[in-house]
Amino acid sequence: MSYEHGPVWSPDGSQVAFASDRDTPHHLLEPAWHLFVATATGDSITRITRDSADYHVTDWGPPRR
Repeated sequence: MSYEHGPVWSPDGSQVAFASDRDTPHHLLEPAWHLFVATATGDSITRITRDSADYHVTDWGPPRR
């Protein structure tokens, strides 16, 4: 079972970004959280982060450096 949180729609409504532990191997006790982007229809879901962290999606915008 995976958990998702913090969904945020893109400005044009075509995608939604969210945090999820869906890629955490089942044998790990602590979830590995990543950011994902999905199409509005849910046909395509892409992980956009490389390293696991305590991610929270709050807004769409350029990456912070």
